[in-house]
Parts: sequence; C-alpha cells; structure tokens
Amino acid sequence: MIVLAEGLGELLPQSFLADVARDDHGHISLGRLDIGKLVAMRTAEELQRRSGKTKKINGIQLGYEARCARPHAFDVMLGCQLGRGAYRALVEQGLTGHMVSLRGQMELTMVPFSDLVDPQTLVTKVRFIEKNSDFAHLARFLEEKIEPGAR
Repeated sequence: MIVLAEGLGELLPQSFLADVARDDHGHISLGRLDIGKLVAMRTAEELQRRSGKTKKINGIQLGYEARCARPHAFDVMLGCQLGRGAYRALVEQGLTGHMVSLRGQMELTMVPFSDLVDPQTLVTKVRFIEKNSDFAHLARFLEEKIEPGAR
C-alpha cells in the first residue's frame, strides 16, 4: 500500500491538471482529482516498461471509505502511527520499497517488499495465521453465533 497526501495533486504537471475543475480563486478541486488512480495507472505503466511484466494496481481514495463509518480511537491511532511510520521510513531512514507495518504494542517495523512479493509472479507471498495464536482465537470468537433469545 502506498499512502499519498491529497495535496500532492497541486504539484502535478499542468498537463495532468488541464481538465480539473477549479474554485473561484483558481485552486484545483482536489476532491475531483483522483490522484490514487492516476498514480496506480502510471505505476503499472512504468512497471511494464521496466520489467515487461503486467500487474494490476488499484488506486483507492481511502478518505471516502474512512468517512463511511465513524472512526474510533484505535482507527485514529492506527492511521497516525502508520503515517508516522511512512514519514520515518522515507524521510528519516531514506527507505524505499518497504511496507510499514505494526507489531506488538503498535511498534513500527519496515518490511522490504522483497520479503513479501515473489519476484517472478509479483504476487504477495501467503502468510498463514498460526493456529493457536491470539489472532486466530480472536477470529474464532468473532465468528461465533449467538442463539436468538440467549443472554
């Protein structure tokens, strides 16, 4: 996943912004510029140009999905920590080609894509959940059905 700030739209070349609506002050309407899809399309094109391989890359404007449900404290903390991790990886550590992830008590970790993606197929390697882990127990707990009328 790549997270892009909506404001990056203002830094795009004018050729990308020619047909984008503007407000009364001449500012581009960032809400009408789907920068995620634009970057996904360009990334897929560049990947094919460099490697000869095709890979479907999706651009999702997460803000809409996030606003469809009221976030709670964990969502806010998770988003902030992942954003902080992206900044630390890129700016402080100069890393590229890494996934920012969390472990334990929201401790940041940067995992190289080479550890996650098969270079031949460009498909993410399957990582199974350990059978007796807390995560597996949580999944089983959440799928349990409660009988009607039971309290």
